[in-house]
Amino acid sequence: MAAPAPDNPWEEWRELLASESAEPLDVLGALARFQRYFAAIEVEAIKAARARGDTWDEIGRALGTTRQAVWQRYRDRTKTTKMNRRTFQVLLEALAAQVNEDQTLRAVKLPARIAKGQ
Repeated sequence: MAAPAPDNPWEEWRELLASESAEPLDVLGALARFQRYFAAIEVEAIKAARARGDTWDEIGRALGTTRQAVWQRYRDRTKTTKMNRRTFQVLLEALAAQVNEDQTLRAVKLPARIAKGQ
């Protein structure tokens, strides 16, 4: 049975890395929380890019996809709100600080038990 997740997803990931008996479901749960976190950052970055006049083509290239794909996926989520440039900068600084603090994001490692396929 999966253990309850700590309040801080970064701490949860460090605990999973340190564990010799990390459960695959715990790893998947942590992954899902990180995916939601980064998806929210992606939407805010797209809002900021659109607010400053970047085109869907430019955004698509930055994301490694087509302008059509990115427009279809994000057009409704980016219409109504324009993000303040300072708010976006604060969001990026917080992410950068965490990446600098937690080197596991630069070289993603799986807990030993998961990496061995146990």
